[in-house]
Amino acid sequence: ERPPEEIALFQQTLTPTAREDVRWVLDTLRPTRYYIDARFDPTSALVTARETIRYINNEDVPLDAIYMRLFPNLPDLGHMTVSHLTVNGTPTSPQEELQGSALRVPLASPLQPGEAITLSLAFTVTVPTEIRGNYGSLAYVDDVLALAGFYPLIPVYDDEGWNVELSPTYGDLVYADTSLYQVRFTLPTGWEVAASGSTLATEPHDDGTTTWTIVAGPMRDFNLVASPQYQVSEARVGETRLRSFYKPEDEAGGRRVLRYADQALRYFNELFGPYPFAELDIAATPTTAGGIEYPGLIVVAQSLYAQIGGFLEWATVHEVAHQWWYSVVGSDQVDEPWLDEALTQYVTLMYLEKYYGRTAAKTARWLVFERPYRRLVESGQDQPVGQPVRAFGVGLYGVVVYAKGPLFFHALREQMGEEAFTAFLRTYYQAYRYRIARPEDLLAVAEQVCACDVRPLYRQWILGATTSQPTPTP
Repeated sequence: ERPPEEIALFQQTLTPTAREDVRWVLDTLRPTRYYIDARFDPTSALVTARETIRYINNEDVPLDAIYMRLFPNLPDLGHMTVSHLTVNGTPTSPQEELQGSALRVPLASPLQPGEAITLSLAFTVTVPTEIRGNYGSLAYVDDVLALAGFYPLIPVYDDEGWNVELSPTYGDLVYADTSLYQVRFTLPTGWEVAASGSTLATEPHDDGTTTWTIVAGPMRDFNLVASPQYQVSEARVGETRLRSFYKPEDEAGGRRVLRYADQALRYFNELFGPYPFAELDIAATPTTAGGIEYPGLIVVAQSLYAQIGGFLEWATVHEVAHQWWYSVVGSDQVDEPWLDEALTQYVTLMYLEKYYGRTAAKTARWLVFERPYRRLVESGQDQPVGQPVRAFGVGLYGVVVYAKGPLFFHALREQMGEEAFTAFLRTYYQAYRYRIARPEDLLAVAEQVCACDVRPLYRQWILGATTSQPTPTP
């Protein structure tokens, strides 16, 4: 299924260098298509929408049901209702699971490998007007609308079956295949919109609203952030338009964020391979996380915008790196969080080395990775990095995955040498762009590139735990 007009439409969201990726994705991955027409009412904080999903069974087994994730129904988030659900035009009665955060849609006859179906539905989302679960990623607070996971999304089907589980209140929620999105979103006229993908048109209406037509893909999920207060600063990095959204009082911080993201995008383009999308947006929100990554869109905590350098710069660069490790190269963020987070943390350190020198990077490595890990060991709480988010508990998740995990990549870099480590990152990116990688895939690429055995390091840092003090020193 590759209509010429669809190819041309999605090529507009990619850089000229990457435009042929659309044909490859359509031919090889046969992605799900999402068509969403939504409206947000600031007075009621309510999203009302219709959604059509075109899903192809890319598995080698028939499917007797399709699952959808309703992330707003996770504990301590908002509330989503789904109605008027049809499968290929026939009304059906879905079954709620996982406290309403998953919807099982039974099929009248099994969907055979290679076959496609169309699901259509209406939904509403009551958006919280206070910061609640998942770092306030779904909220309408202080004139900023953040809509992470606001639409029904089909999760990954793999060797475990459908990946539906009640996610922890910390960590990332989405484990999804690369898909294509066409979104029409109506908001009050005068708002600024940051979103995954590219805005192709805006249409004002007589009722004081404007509809944004946004196309995104090939991307894993879609997010939108908007505010009537946003100001926008822009830069150009190669073939990509970079935009920073912030409130007037945060203009200096918003311009700094733009500079940090500019530097990161330039360096990572060189280090990993080019960012394929025509646009990357960064938006200040009231999130309680330092930053959160979405394909083509980064949110950074507004509370950090007074900083010069420091964690504001680290968080911005970290989320830019996620555009390669999570967005383009996918992984299971719920069960294998280290695969994107630990790598992203380590290449953020490489950014510091690039722009501030080896001494600054060595100091940061000690403060951010080695010292927290040493304290973890000394307290007798060391754990294997290679576990699901839920296995750590909220207190240890950050230090094990974000501090200990990057030390694996540092050890890998030291064993492989600079040239081979860089070749490993580039080869890994090229081999798994738009796909989903697993730990074994990363290890296989590393060993292919360096012609060496990296398993001892993997067993030590990712699978192992120790009760003796670590050797790194400042």
